[in-house]
Amino acid sequence: MAPDCLNLQIVHGMPALAPADLSVPRGSVRAWLFRFVDDESLQARLLPLLSGDEHVRAQAFVVSSARNQYVQTRAVLRMLLGLVLDRPPGSLVLDYGPYGKPSLRDHNDCCFNVAHSGDYALLALSDGRQLGVDIERQRDTSDLDALVRMVFSPNEMLAWAALPEVDRVAKFFSIWAAKEALVKAIGRGLGLGIADLDVGGLPAPVPREGHRLSIDGFGACRLLPLSAPPGYAAALALHEPA
Repeated sequence: MAPDCLNLQIVHGMPALAPADLSVPRGSVRAWLFRFVDDESLQARLLPLLSGDEHVRAQAFVVSSARNQYVQTRAVLRMLLGLVLDRPPGSLVLDYGPYGKPSLRDHNDCCFNVAHSGDYALLALSDGRQLGVDIERQRDTSDLDALVRMVFSPNEMLAWAALPEVDRVAKFFSIWAAKEALVKAIGRGLGLGIADLDVGGLPAPVPREGHRLSIDGFGACRLLPLSAPPGYAAALALHEPA
């Protein structure tokens, strides 16, 4: 089954969040997409929401745009979680799994995941279902064929070879986003063996109701495409209960 509630809200700029926006029924998932804002005064207002370790990580970014994107993503995540849990955003404590997946300490039923690329960040919340999301800015790259060999399964490679050249960049990043979302849903890094995952996205797109996959050692996942701004690909994966 597809999740009971899948609501992707496209927000250009910082979200104007209110409690009424945040109904996440048990067993469902909601996702928000927002565009980064180039505003130093906004950064100053958001920084106090971050934890001490997040401040340290933010300062480690050499490129200011990357630092600003990190701050905005973490601050908006904390705003969302704080409203859902009725807690001050800065009081929330995040733990990290062995492969870096974040979770909320003392709130195991509030699952979340975040991703960002280009000008956008994607955040998703679920009540009781482990999930992963990814968004990728589509871009021409000189080593695309080499990346395909690293990422695609044998079946996907065969279908890729039959694609018109004009469709290849967009298709690659849609497959990449899907696989990234899957490995995040199960809490593993890309070392899982991403080329062993066949997401069923070639040559036809993943159906709107999702694509169910069985991952050796981890059980079933439900992969769903998400609408994204032009030039981007996005996906959400749910780790289904056994």
